[in-house]
Amino acid sequence: MDGHIANSFRVIVFSAVVMCALLCILMLCLRLQTVEGFQIDNKLNPNFATAGELSQLPGIGTQRAQAIVEYRRNIAKEPNAVVFRSVHDLTYVEGIGAKTAEKISVNFSFGNE
Repeated sequence: MDGHIANSFRVIVFSAVVMCALLCILMLCLRLQTVEGFQIDNKLNPNFATAGELSQLPGIGTQRAQAIVEYRRNIAKEPNAVVFRSVHDLTYVEGIGAKTAEKISVNFSFGNE
């Protein structure tokens, strides 16, 4: 009987450990990214974010968001290509100068930091 109880206890402990590990992995995944924009630490990657996501950021708005998406679409040689490697690359987008890029840089992550 003692062997049966010990085996049951091992199964319960093992199940609890597996469930905790899965929960941790899920929480990490949810923290690291959104479905569309690959959000990292509450920052958007402009290479993957939608115009809707971009327009929600302070200092972007609808026109700049659309300009970022259009620039990305026109420059990218393949789907999901990395067009923006730094905040400086955003200055190539019409309507975003060096000062604007500096102000909005806190909202972006480029995946290489």
